[in-house]
Amino acid sequence: MQDLIISTIAFFVAAFFINRILDKQDINKSMTRSIMVFVLASVASYGASAAASWMTDELGPTPKYVASVGEKKADDITQLLKAVQDLQSR
Repeated sequence: MQDLIISTIAFFVAAFFINRILDKQDINKSMTRSIMVFVLASVASYGASAAASWMTDELGPTPKYVASVGEKKADDITQLLKAVQDLQSR
């Protein structure tokens, strides 16, 4: 749902700025210009939607709990620390 909202906003913003750039260059308003604005704004909208989707996938859901270290895990950590100290002493 958020991708749809972001892409819609990006479409209208891109269309506004593309029209503004073309107006500054004194390009006549014609069917070709309208199609070009539509296509470029659609590409910008698709890119914004893809970027939002990618960011959502990369960040992922946040964990709701914190894992605790049990006795068995603590023993594994102490064994790991001993192994690292043995390697450092060599």
